[in-house]
Amino acid sequence: WFSECYWDDSKTCTDRGDDSVAVQINGNDHYLHNVIVFDYVKKGVEVNGEANVLSGVHTWNGGGIGIEVNAGSTRLLGCYLDYNYLLINKAEKLSVVDTFFLVTNTRIQTGGNMSDVVFKHNTYSYLQGMASVELVDADTADYSASSVANVLFEDEIGELTASTSTIRSVDFNLSDGELTLDFSKELLFGFIRHVAYSVSCDEEDVATCDVVARRAQGTSVKMVPRLPTTESIVVSVTMEVSQ
Repeated sequence: WFSECYWDDSKTCTDRGDDSVAVQINGNDHYLHNVIVFDYVKKGVEVNGEANVLSGVHTWNGGGIGIEVNAGSTRLLGCYLDYNYLLINKAEKLSVVDTFFLVTNTRIQTGGNMSDVVFKHNTYSYLQGMASVELVDADTADYSASSVANVLFEDEIGELTASTSTIRSVDFNLSDGELTLDFSKELLFGFIRHVAYSVSCDEEDVATCDVVARRAQGTSVKMVPRLPTTESIVVSVTMEVSQ
């Protein structure tokens, strides 16, 4: 474990405004395993080289940045960010799996570009109103379908967790003419690539319960009856969207 200050002198470290880094990885192909970074440093671990693995790394460094990723092909496996956040400055060939975030989150500032990224089975506890992932350097719209490729956020645990896919089931009365489903609160980015849906209705309405989805606009999808009707016909729609 690494510690700059103990509890009895942590105020001294805080007051002098250190820009210290506990562990700085500048080369490639390193493996950081079972390491605890303890009070007080500005950055727990800084990853500047590619193809590095952080496994079982616990950053408890008094707030600020727990782990900073500045290089591609980085893997975080079973780490623990304890009141300090994960900062992603380069999101290429990145895996973050089975990692625990306590009163903190992930912050991404890549200018809108992400490719080959997987966040899966991570746990976010006591987010206190924060989103699990923040796009801090650009508006959500800047992360477009043309700048985001092969990015997966799924099976994350906790409230307000980000996702790149979601499923919703609703009832739709065809006499209303149209139904708009907005997925902005569930999805990480401001676009939808793929839409799949199923429709079911009562047997006596089968001939008239034909419903189609229009092309997604942003994070919204509009459903309309193929044949307009004034009859009160309720259909059940289950829709899956993904980015």
